[in-house]
Amino acid sequence: MNKLKPANLSYGIVIIPTEPIFSIISDASLKITENHKNYNIIDNKIFPTHLSIILTGTNREYSNIIFKKLQKTTSEYKCISLTASEVYLGKRGYIGVKFNDSPELKKLCHKIISVCASFHQKYQVFRPHIIKRWNTLQENEKELIIKYGTYHIFDKIDFHLSVAMVDNIDQDECFKIAKNMISVPQTFKIDKFQFVDMGHKNEKWEVLYEW
Repeated sequence: MNKLKPANLSYGIVIIPTEPIFSIISDASLKITENHKNYNIIDNKIFPTHLSIILTGTNREYSNIIFKKLQKTTSEYKCISLTASEVYLGKRGYIGVKFNDSPELKKLCHKIISVCASFHQKYQVFRPHIIKRWNTLQENEKELIIKYGTYHIFDKIDFHLSVAMVDNIDQDECFKIAKNMISVPQTFKIDKFQFVDMGHKNEKWEVLYEW
């Protein structure tokens, strides 16, 4: 295909949960940080407790149009209930909280991804790190990126809240801290949606729109 054009905005659409889990996740992450190196600090100041729906790219001049379409599309879902089901230890010292992927959550994700994909298909730009990795991607991943701007979509979404990422040597102790502080199952609702400038390396959190 023709040379891929880089997006000047790498953005995420995320769900911010209601209390008490909003603060509980942050408290656990900061507790881990007290005595261990934490590469993924959730402090609810710079990086809030959140559920990511899609991470993709566009050009900044289209962001307001995408936001307005998303705002209209997601309004009916603000009242749905979400359930945190398990505190888990993943690869490379990652600690997170899994969700039950309810039918309502799946419908919401489908609508958000469809809105973002429609703009991606019209204005074909890609996150710079995707372009850099293009030749290492599998063909099915490339097809999804061309269509959606990312290959983490629909059944490939891992519904979770991030708690921390620590060194392997510390992971068992930090996992124990997280499990002691985060009780599951725990049901809550959507406090708000955010349209966030993530930076091209996921190094920032600048809320461009909130609803």
